[in-house]
Amino acid sequence: VFEVDGIRAGIAICYDSEDDDGNFDSHNELYKLSSDGKWALINNSKSSGQRLSVLGSSKSGVVYATQDDGKGTEAVGVIDTASGQFRSLFHDPVSDPENYITSADGDDIIGIVTEAGAPKITMLDQNHPDAEVYASLAQAFEGQFVRFSSATRDGKKIIVSVSSDTNPGQLYLYDRESGKARFLMQNRSWLKSEYMASVRPFNFRSRDGLQLYGYLTIPKGSNGKDLPMIVNVHGGPMGPRDNWGFNPETQLLASRGYLVLQVNYRGSGGFGKAFQDKAYGQWASGIQNDIIDATQWAIAQGYANKERICIYGGSFGGYAALMAPVRAPNLYSCTFGYVGAYDAQVQMTLSDTSKSESGMRYLLRALGKTKAERDAMSPVNHAAEIKLPVYLAAGARDPRCPPENTEEMAAALTKAGNPPEGVIIQSGEMHGFYKEENNLNLYTKMLAFFDKHIGTGHVAVGDPVKSP
Repeated sequence: VFEVDGIRAGIAICYDSEDDDGNFDSHNELYKLSSDGKWALINNSKSSGQRLSVLGSSKSGVVYATQDDGKGTEAVGVIDTASGQFRSLFHDPVSDPENYITSADGDDIIGIVTEAGAPKITMLDQNHPDAEVYASLAQAFEGQFVRFSSATRDGKKIIVSVSSDTNPGQLYLYDRESGKARFLMQNRSWLKSEYMASVRPFNFRSRDGLQLYGYLTIPKGSNGKDLPMIVNVHGGPMGPRDNWGFNPETQLLASRGYLVLQVNYRGSGGFGKAFQDKAYGQWASGIQNDIIDATQWAIAQGYANKERICIYGGSFGGYAALMAPVRAPNLYSCTFGYVGAYDAQVQMTLSDTSKSESGMRYLLRALGKTKAERDAMSPVNHAAEIKLPVYLAAGARDPRCPPENTEEMAAALTKAGNPPEGVIIQSGEMHGFYKEENNLNLYTKMLAFFDKHIGTGHVAVGDPVKSP
């Protein structure tokens, strides 16, 4: 609620996770505050087919929002507080807005960042006082992502954040009057950016014609060809995505000489609701096809040595690390599953997702409405088809993908005659490890596992870590 020219105005949004048939889906309703002090409905996504989401409002009363029709990508625009109508300012047919460039005071959106591959910035308001400052800084830090973090109340000094695929982040103090930026601090200051691996965007078409985007992290000093490769599958699968930028995990793998492949398979966020919805019921089929197709694309392009490829991921990525080898038995040389969901029955009964009505609706749509469907897509029931070396790790207190997943997967593999080479059920940890000593143990064993089965065959150039 705010005032525009002395008139009280407001926008409110309500969310719903159920469609008209009782199935899981995302819908919302948008209301505006009328002159009589009552809230009036201005949009219902179920009836209009248009989803409106409010990003925020400026001090002057501009209400920024996104809109999509559930088929394509999101448009960014403003909502007229009097009529409730949405006016589009920007729309990219391939990518949803991934980030926003705001004015130094954080009040106005002056630019949109899309990221099908590398970040692309489109300025909305070239006449805004901060647009020229931003353009000058972006030119000064060419090849890096620049944004305003904060500013003094008078706007004369601005904290500027700078980052890239090889730079984990720096802060500068920009003085508007002098036009100069002074270095303040470096994130992960013990790392040498000149020795970090580069991240190269790529895209290709899947076997069923979907345009898919992803990233290759290429070890520093290599020629990027015929390398041992780790396929690193992100979690989700609906919503999360891989991004261009500094990723400490892929940098760790690349520092040991591994090419790292990440693909935004169907279901990943950032490419519109329809693309995201393609993940439902496709965990074991369509998504695995995308991961396998990306792997085979890297081989065909000469990036990866087809005899030296392992697959690794956490959460849904852990699921995929066990399911992709079922779908493509001879493609991968080893697999590492981390905090994974391997048994749909465990997810349906023990996960925190299963403890709410909306969560159960989601699980039924994602995993299958019948037990037969859920059993068929669960890696635990395909243990006899997994012939490659396996390593598993989980948090003992994980509520999202309970450790029973990992225990049952290990037992099924053992029964099938292929016991995991190692199993970590880490006490005190949940859906991802946080304690330094536990991560040190996890990644030490992970790297040893990869080295054993596909080796690196590459000597890193220089020392990527600064001496104390």
